[in-house]
Amino acid sequence: MKILVVDDEENSRIGLEDLLSRRGFEVKTFPGGEPALKELEREPYCTLITDLRMPGMDGIELARRAKELRPQMFVILLTAYGTIENAVEALKDGVHDYMIKPVRTEELFAKLKNVEELCGLRAEVEAFRRRFSGTAQLQDMVSQDPKMLEVFHQIEQAAATAGTVLITGETGTGKELVARAIHGMGPRGGKPFVEVHCAAYSEGLIESELFGHARGAFTGAVQERKGKIRSADGGTLFLDEISSISMNVQTKLLRVLQ
Repeated sequence: MKILVVDDEENSRIGLEDLLSRRGFEVKTFPGGEPALKELEREPYCTLITDLRMPGMDGIELARRAKELRPQMFVILLTAYGTIENAVEALKDGVHDYMIKPVRTEELFAKLKNVEELCGLRAEVEAFRRRFSGTAQLQDMVSQDPKMLEVFHQIEQAAATAGTVLITGETGTGKELVARAIHGMGPRGGKPFVEVHCAAYSEGLIESELFGHARGAFTGAVQERKGKIRSADGGTLFLDEISSISMNVQTKLLRVLQ
């Protein structure tokens, strides 16, 4: 289970990370809310454990904004200031549980065990729903075929990561639709989606199309041109028919990806 820990107190943060890691949890820590939210934009987490009182964004505000990004995530609030008012306010803002510092180890693990079981049940229910819901729609794709429903599930999984995606299939099977769905459902959805039909360009032109060129770089280059890679910065670059690119250009493209 993936856990995100946010606490401005270094000793508390490191102690929790060590404790949870030794129990087999995948843990990432941050000293404040803003970097934690950026991490949640990139990666899904099952659980957020956050301190209540922190400089800048407090734990309740972090919980509220984190739930907007990841509605299914569980939130546990930690504080040395345990009051009924704090607890009520926290629960209103999407916090699932509330613990007083210093945290009792076995109590924390008992809560995390319950969360882990609930995360597993949610995953099973979602898989069951996809399998037996009949017609399903994802972005611009609609299907009743069980194999396509599995493809939809894979698209959702890919959209939740920041990794490079290779889409394969015969001509006309919808590779571009899949690419647009992954882009639109992920954290890059508001950024550019730049498409390049590689087979439509000669070797010299595809290199200029991808990497751009400076004015006067070759005959006919009357002005500087920004390449597709730069245009897609922060978003998605979709290279259609990438196998048609020469090995020379593929080598240069590999260096960019690396």
